[in-house]
Formats: sequence, structure tokens, C-alpha cells
Amino acid sequence: MSKIIAGIKNLAPAPSDITKWNWFIPQRKNPTPTDLDSYIAPVQLQRFRQDVMNWRSAMAQAENSWYPHRVDMQRMYYDTILNAQVYACIEKRKNLTMLREWCIIDKEGNEVEEAENIFNGTWFNDFMNYTLEAKLFGYSLVRVGDIVNGNITECTSIRRHNISPDRRNVTQYTYAISGIPFDDEPFSANHIFVSTPSEIGVSPCGYGLLYKVGIYEIMMRNLMGFNGDYIELYGMPTRIAKTTKMQGDPERSALENMMEMMGSRGWAILDPTDELELLSSSAVGSANNPYENLEKRCMAFVSKVLLGHADALDSTSGKLGATQGEESPTQQALEDIQSVDGRFLQNAINMQLIPKLRGLGFKIPDGVKFCFRNNGELMEAQRRESENNKAFADILQTLKNAGYQVEEKYVSEQLGMPVTQAMPMGMPLGNFTSKVQDKLNNIYG
Repeated sequence: MSKIIAGIKNLAPAPSDITKWNWFIPQRKNPTPTDLDSYIAPVQLQRFRQDVMNWRSAMAQAENSWYPHRVDMQRMYYDTILNAQVYACIEKRKNLTMLREWCIIDKEGNEVEEAENIFNGTWFNDFMNYTLEAKLFGYSLVRVGDIVNGNITECTSIRRHNISPDRRNVTQYTYAISGIPFDDEPFSANHIFVSTPSEIGVSPCGYGLLYKVGIYEIMMRNLMGFNGDYIELYGMPTRIAKTTKMQGDPERSALENMMEMMGSRGWAILDPTDELELLSSSAVGSANNPYENLEKRCMAFVSKVLLGHADALDSTSGKLGATQGEESPTQQALEDIQSVDGRFLQNAINMQLIPKLRGLGFKIPDGVKFCFRNNGELMEAQRRESENNKAFADILQTLKNAGYQVEEKYVSEQLGMPVTQAMPMGMPLGNFTSKVQDKLNNIYG
């Protein structure tokens, strides 16, 4: 046994040996010439309790004239997206665009399959996701990963709290002023900065939709705590025992132990003459309704900001993209969101991603562009054109029944298609003698 114990070593490794244990510490990237994330110091971003004052001070920090920062704003967003209502609205909004079919077309509108094969990969789905998130967080800095065997391996997002959209750099530590400009070589070759328009012009970049919903999310978070306290106080009975035993008496201690073991709710031991009263609202049975009502109002505001309508998430009827019947306001709001986000994503891909890929060596022909196949705007335009043509055809039928005739040229111009006069139905075809032809002309006019 002594020999076995003597052979055991390093049961408690020295601090100098801890770095050798790969399973013990997270793996860090070595700084590389094309990855800005590897230059960011591995420092944890501290999470703080968020309130309305923090929500307001985050804007003040972002609007500072000399030293603007987005650290507190992004810190607040990281807690905002944990809310179930906010998360569900975000996923709904992104899916409106992410689930659409897309293609790469040339100037003539023909699909270019060779170019499409470049974008068929998980990395491109990640790129679309990070690009759409720019509208939520205000901006995104996306890195196109390494290229192996002609294929892009990954697409990552640089930590937003280390990005300064005002200075257009990435800092090693939060609140730092100087950093690495992502517009300079060699990082500009594979890093794409997706920005949003500024709301008031103070910063070149917007605050994102999460700032608009942040105050309502903070209220919902506090309401959950307040409502939980109310249910704990008034929803469960409080155990009360009365005794004349003094403190330190073994029988009183036994009573205290008994009260403690009866459950997890509050309890109290009183003298026979003491009283304990829990005051509540006079509205018996509905005293906790204000919590629920205010929470529903906050959830409706969140849906309005992120999806364009208060009922866009919970009570959506019909099918998105339907072309028959009158659309509901909820349906129209979702289609508007889909169109706006679709244009935003198309511009980022066509104006930034495709030129970057050409610079990385991918053979993408000039003049091609990314677009969506199931374009809701195009389908709506075609539907309206068909309805207008049908209405015009009804007018022509009415004029014909009244004995009038419209010129072919005018009809072609209105319909946008070549139109020729049709032969009257029932008129026989073939070569006839002049006598028979004259009788046919008299019959058919």
C-alpha cells in the first residue's frame, strides 16, 4: 500500500501547472491577423440589476460628446433578451425573413447556381441572423471565418460591448478609447460592419429596437417579483402559534421547530395578547389584478415595437403572404416587417458581403445580386395588376354589349400585352365562291 501511495503525484496541482490542464480552463484563441475577436481580453462583462435609471443613463453614456460608449446599453440588452416575451417576438421577427427562399440572379433575372453554391452553408444562415440582429442591438460586426477547400468554415459575431460604432474600432477592454479599426487592413477583408440609421443624429449608429422595449421589459421583470411577493404573502396561509412560554424555554424551542418543519411559508409565534395582521387591498379576490393588467400592457407594447402590432404574436390569423381576401391589420403589420427586414438584409448582402467574398477569392460574376424568391411585394403587385386588368376587361365587355368598339392599340397599352381582334364565334372558315362569300358577309356583317 505504501508503494501505491508513493506513486500517486499531483493530486492538488500547483498554480503554475493549472494552465497545462486543458479541461480545467477555457480555450482561448491566439491572436490572428484576420480575427478581431482574438484581440479582445478575456474579461467577463459584469451583470447588474437593471432599472429605469440604468435605462436612461445608458442613453446618456451613448450620447456623450467626447467619450461615447455603448457598454451599458449592450449590458442592458443582454438582460432584455432573456425575457420570454421579448425572445419570442425576436424569433418571430427573424423567422419572417430567415425562412424565405432566396436565390442569386444575374442582370437578366436568371439564377446563377454556381454562385448560389457558395452561399449554401451554415455560415450564411449565421450571417443572415447576425445581420438581422443589428436592427435589434443597433449594430453588428460580423466576421467571415477561415476558408478550407474553397468553403467558408464559420461566421461569427464580435462582442458588441467591445465595439465602438462612433470610433469604428474594437477595444481590448470595455470603456477603452483606443482600439483596432475594423475598416483598416487586414481586418476589413473579412469583417462586415452592419449599422442602423441614427434616430436623432447624435451618433452615426442607431440604438436598436431593444432600447425601445427595454423600459417595458424592466417593468415586466419587476412586476414578476412584486407579483411573486404578493402571492407568497397572501396566496399561501401564514402559520401562527400562540404560547405563554418565554424565550429559551425548551417547550418554546420545540414549538419553533415544529412551525419551521410544517412547510416553507412564513410563520410566527405570538403571545396570547399579540396580534398579527396582513393588510391587503379592499378588492377581495382581485387585489393582484393590477400586476397582471400592467404586465399584459407591457407585453402588448413589446409586440408593437418588434412586430408592428400588439396581437402579432398571440392571435395571428390567416397565412402570411395570402393573396385572397382582405388582410387584417395584424397580417399587414407582419408583411410590412418582412418587407423592411428583407430589404435591409438584401442591401447588406449585395453591397457588403458579395464584394468581400470577391476580395477573398470567390468567383462571383459581376452584376449578380441576392434576392428572395417568394417576394411578397412582387406577389402583391402582380395580384393588383391582375385585379386592374380584370376590371378593365369588364368595362370592355360592357362597352361591347352597348354596341361600342375599342381600338386594339388602346387595349394593348392599358393591359401591357399584345391584343388582336377575335373572329366572331361560329363564322365558318375556308375558301368560297364570290357568291357564297357575299351571302356570308351579309349574315355575319
